[in-house]
Amino acid sequence: MATETIPTRRKNNPFLIGVFVLIGFLILTTAVIWLGVSNFFTDYTKYVTYFDGSVEGLEPGGPVKYQGVPIGNVKSIGLAPDGKLIEVVFEIESKTAINDKIRVKAEIAGIAGGKFLQLFYPDNEKVASLYPEINFTPTYPVILSSP
Repeated sequence: MATETIPTRRKNNPFLIGVFVLIGFLILTTAVIWLGVSNFFTDYTKYVTYFDGSVEGLEPGGPVKYQGVPIGNVKSIGLAPDGKLIEVVFEIESKTAINDKIRVKAEIAGIAGGKFLQLFYPDNEKVASLYPEINFTPTYPVILSSP
């Protein structure tokens, strides 16, 4: 009785495995560079705002939005030079039109409780006049906050 060997596995070709890994790495690298470059070429301008209340939940890197559209992010949060107000430095796309009527407020994002900065034009004149008094020289252009 002759025993025959039945091939159960194909031999792996190290060259083909190497090519597959290399192509996967190149695709991944290209995707990461493409996503990074899209933000790299966007021109940003830094602004600062001051709050007289809590900004708990607002974190550096959090979004800045205008009418719900992301246009920038929070750079830093700290105590203002007067020791009373909270200073929030953020950057927004330079193409965003900023004037003296625009205000910024901290909004809650969804049910998770995180916060983001929302730029808006107040409908009410009384709301537009409610902002903390700044009695020091800010380091960046100021966008007044609103309660």
